[in-house]
Amino acid sequence: MIFMLGLEKLSKEEKVSVLSQVEVLNTMTLINDSLQKNSKKGKEFLLNFSSKLTEKHFPDFSKKIIDLNNTSDWDAEVMKNKIAQKYKQLCDLTEDQLNTLFTEKIKKLANFDIKVSNEILANGIVHRVAKAMKLDTRLYLNNIALENAVFEESIKEQLELIKKNVNSMNPDELNKLEELLDIELKKLDECQKDAIKNALKIEELSAKAMISFIKTLSTATAIQVILGSFGFGFFLFLTTFMKAFGLLLGLSFSFGTYAAVTSAFGFFLSFPFLLITFFVSTGFIVKLTNNKIDDEISKLLILIGRSKLYSNKYD
Repeated sequence: MIFMLGLEKLSKEEKVSVLSQVEVLNTMTLINDSLQKNSKKGKEFLLNFSSKLTEKHFPDFSKKIIDLNNTSDWDAEVMKNKIAQKYKQLCDLTEDQLNTLFTEKIKKLANFDIKVSNEILANGIVHRVAKAMKLDTRLYLNNIALENAVFEESIKEQLELIKKNVNSMNPDELNKLEELLDIELKKLDECQKDAIKNALKIEELSAKAMISFIKTLSTATAIQVILGSFGFGFFLFLTTFMKAFGLLLGLSFSFGTYAAVTSAFGFFLSFPFLLITFFVSTGFIVKLTNNKIDDEISKLLILIGRSKLYSNKYD
């Protein structure tokens, strides 16, 4: 299968980057991360509001509230910290140990408990994703055709997710995203910038132009571009955009590929019911949610592999 060829070309650093996320992502970690962040925001809002309310008539009391806000602060970045910790642990492994761990994770996702070939492993991943996407596998004459369909659908999902959330941003969030995009654009060389301009069919490349493009992007058009002659430029656009988006969400650790970025982005935005799960948590719900996460990770592997092959064409 095509994506497996790309996974085999991943560097050690890229595998560590992917595995550090895959190993940490689960229902309870996501719930804990969400609860910590929301609790911290709620605490800060309440104490800041109380401080302003009492500032005029009770200045001393207002100052005590401010001090309480500062002293009661805590690190709410549960997900980021766990991934960073896992990243450091995985860096200490040898390449052979890392490859074994990577293969075992793929086997688990493909629901194999016996030793099988990479081709069969890849087939298991593709069929898992096809089932999650409710694709009728009978309509595809071979596994390559099915993988292509799964790849296209995965790209569509990511693009729609990006567009939806960019369009829902307030002005402050958009300004911050623009600043982060400018930083990421400065890291690209001229050839990479030209590739993005050609793919987007724009004369001047800027953060503002990229945000404007994503807001009006047609998913169907994007798929044509990705599969056409400007595929590399479009993937560079997505890579740059998603790195900036990751930083906006507080995920400042390094990502190896476009797909590695989208895993964190997608999970944070695709599971609003996780807070509810915390209050009605049962083995069944946790298992169901973990299965959904594993479906998303399987999509991630296909995107990573295909993305790696795209980038290698232009190295």
